[in-house]
Amino acid sequence: MTGLRIAFVASLTSITPDVGAQSIRVDERPVIRIDEQLDSAAQFTRITAAFQLSTGQLVVADARVPSVRVFGRDGRFQRDLGRSGGGPGEFMNVTLLPPVRDTIVVWDGRQRRITRYLSDGRLAGNLRVLSAADSRPISVVARLANGRWLVVTPYTPSLMRPGGTFNDSVHVGTMAATGTGSIAWLGWFPGTTFWVWKPNAAADHGEMVGFARFAAATRVLAAGDAVIIASGGTNDVVLFDGRGRRVAHFRLPGERRPVSEVARSRARSAALAEAQTDRMRAFVEASYDRSALPALAPVFNSAVWYAGELWLELFTPDGNAPTRYRVHRSDGSALGEVMFPPRARLLDVGRDFVWIAVADDDGVERLERYGLRR
Repeated sequence: MTGLRIAFVASLTSITPDVGAQSIRVDERPVIRIDEQLDSAAQFTRITAAFQLSTGQLVVADARVPSVRVFGRDGRFQRDLGRSGGGPGEFMNVTLLPPVRDTIVVWDGRQRRITRYLSDGRLAGNLRVLSAADSRPISVVARLANGRWLVVTPYTPSLMRPGGTFNDSVHVGTMAATGTGSIAWLGWFPGTTFWVWKPNAAADHGEMVGFARFAAATRVLAAGDAVIIASGGTNDVVLFDGRGRRVAHFRLPGERRPVSEVARSRARSAALAEAQTDRMRAFVEASYDRSALPALAPVFNSAVWYAGELWLELFTPDGNAPTRYRVHRSDGSALGEVMFPPRARLLDVGRDFVWIAVADDDGVERLERYGLRR
């Protein structure tokens, strides 16, 4: 994370983007590609986070690997940080947080522990988190420049509901640098929509619960001492300063609309092609029924913050369509739109680069770095 340039409008407004005058462009070809063709250690299943350090190194977390991988400027593998276990520098769960300067930070939710590494791979320390919400667990998502930790209550899907959809919310707050004491809550915010599948109402078994198809989500980001909360369900962006004061609120452009019948049918067909059992096919069929979908699709799926810029992944129900990001300045106005290949996810943004994860037709992911021109 870099320093924050705050110029948010102070009241709720709606900005019409002028994306015709592009102020930001991404090169057409990647300058680095990290995959197993470059290095046998670059085998990824599901990349959950990646950040470039000022050294040029890239740190990467994969959902199925209990460690953090470090790659050099040239994209070659350098080392693993951590391994499975409960000792110092060992993990039961890996959530890679934005680096603090060049210190690599990992949150292990199962052990309620923050682990820090230096860029040369040395273990810098562990911090046990003792703060907790009253009724729900917390997850650490970033460190603010003032030293406090940004925390959220995770989404809590529940089977203790009748079949169908229900909305969840998230509690956002900050806790002391020591990881102890009470949490300073900023408030509750819209979360996402879950869908409960109960195929046999006469029996108490066989239920499943998960995110509803085409559901919106809320993104919680750190920006210097400030906290940014962007809701895909309402298009609202709310800013809190380092003291927890709500200082700005604006509404992003775009109107939420129902998913078209054509888009729903295409997404359903693609999901059915991946289902390998009769039970999974039945689950897919039910999950794409209109009754299981939110009334309106989100305008954006995810958000990344860099130095006064909010990068929003625009929603599309078509998994084979190019991935589009709209970039907004800190006052809500638009810098332009950037397009990436289908099935691409933006992971990190810098002054002159972006890193994305791209999945091939078999779901195998690779990392690509593109030059960025402002």
